[in-house]
Amino acid sequence: MNKVVTIKEMIETIKEKMNWSEAILAIELGVDSQNLLAWKRGRTPRSKNYKRLKEIYENLSKDDKEDELSLKFKQTENNILEALSDVNNNLKESQETLSVARRDLAFAEANVKAWENKQKHLESKLKGIREEWEKNNV
Repeated sequence: MNKVVTIKEMIETIKEKMNWSEAILAIELGVDSQNLLAWKRGRTPRSKNYKRLKEIYENLSKDDKEDELSLKFKQTENNILEALSDVNNNLKESQETLSVARRDLAFAEANVKAWENKQKHLESKLKGIREEWEKNNV
């Protein structure tokens, strides 16, 4: 539900947001400054003057809404960009951890292979010595 805005409030809002004096607003509306003073005191402006005043006021309100939407968009965009930055940092860290783990795994696999080869060599040597022993001591 829209708030009812008085003519005085419209005039003051336009002056404030546009940084206009009453003289400039009067020129924009095509009236004397005295007309603005009379309107602020409760006098009713002509229809065409009221429509122009209302048009300027509503365009300011529309701009405010667009600015608010733009601000919300930028805040949301920044939040997503910050989250994306965190994700990228965590991903990079995880990839580095994975790379180290893969190197460690490759090293461990090479050690296991070396020990397995050493084990086979020693088992073969043991078998050969036992066969030699049995052959000579039978």
